[in-house]
Amino acid sequence: MIKYLLLLFLAVLTFSCTPKANWGQYSLEGTDDILSFPVIEEARMPQFSVFLFKEKGENYLSFQNLPKSEILIYSMKSQSLIKRLCLNTEGNNSVLGGFGGYYIADMEHIFIPSMYVSTIFVVDTAGVVKRKINYSKTKDGQQLKPFMPSDKSQMVFIGNDLYIPQTMNLRLGDEAIEKSPIKVVLDTIENTSKALPMRFPPLINYKDFGTVGAFGAGYSCCYDGNRFIYSFDADEDLYLTTSAHEKIEKKKAKSKYLGDVTVFRSTEGNFQKMVKAQCEHASYGKIVYDKYRDVYYRFVYPPCDASDYSGDYVELLRSGRKSFSILILDNQLNVVGETSFPSYTYNPNLSFILEDGLYISLNHIKNPDYSDDILRFQKLELKEIRK
Repeated sequence: MIKYLLLLFLAVLTFSCTPKANWGQYSLEGTDDILSFPVIEEARMPQFSVFLFKEKGENYLSFQNLPKSEILIYSMKSQSLIKRLCLNTEGNNSVLGGFGGYYIADMEHIFIPSMYVSTIFVVDTAGVVKRKINYSKTKDGQQLKPFMPSDKSQMVFIGNDLYIPQTMNLRLGDEAIEKSPIKVVLDTIENTSKALPMRFPPLINYKDFGTVGAFGAGYSCCYDGNRFIYSFDADEDLYLTTSAHEKIEKKKAKSKYLGDVTVFRSTEGNFQKMVKAQCEHASYGKIVYDKYRDVYYRFVYPPCDASDYSGDYVELLRSGRKSFSILILDNQLNVVGETSFPSYTYNPNLSFILEDGLYISLNHIKNPDYSDDILRFQKLELKEIRK
């Protein structure tokens, strides 16, 4: 009898100590606070990312004027354009090979990786190329790929080391999945690079190469000051690691709006139909760290039917699809809430975090208030749900 009571006590104790799902403790609520940035006639609305940086205590917003080699910089305080950085593409003082992302450390140090050559150009806001950093090979001779940073996976500085993302290196053939590094660290003083040991999880296979399935290894990554956290589009688990990328910990962060996620694969010959199917396919999106509230936001794209959209589906994809939700995770990456947002309203591709909240763009192509002339962001506040 005593043995039975002891086992019962241990069972109750174990159950009481097991972490419980914290669903519904927090939500993101829209406010009346809107930031509006004028888009000049010669510029196009940002299509993929906006980049935030701070200098001398003031926040600045920037984005690339695609397809031009130009960066527009706005004052967050005045919500006005303060700088058009036009970069040369020919000659000695030029950024070669085009670019689709960058990192602004400050007005004198803007790191621009070329899309086609393994070189990072360091320029100032006058467009002067101050330095060229080549990272075509690691110290042990491994070939590296050019990359295109975005707000899904940005470059990260830790001291003088620059951590740069990599995609699947198809040059490695049937060994690409097991041998492609997910991150490379570049010593900006010694100008040497090293592939970190973390590799891609086996979400795709060799047969996916050369098809849209090859994009199934897509991921987002954020750095919280201690850890790198990876969110793969076709995986409900998060991958946590230190700067060394040696030991990998998996953490489940499942949306209540998604079942099992799969890699998007298609044999559809009609391009618009294929992109429509991609817009409807369930997946996870970017993960970002909110240092002001010590939480993480994981963007989620539930399965949907986009047949009620009659425009160009590429535009819909650039606008952030039809609908999305945001998982809210605490500092231990436990789910503490999830907020779903109305269809065809926000563009989750364009967002940033300030001291007072998370800002998401209202520039969805199907939003009735959409305008090519104004880039608008609505502030969302993190609220505790009181029962």
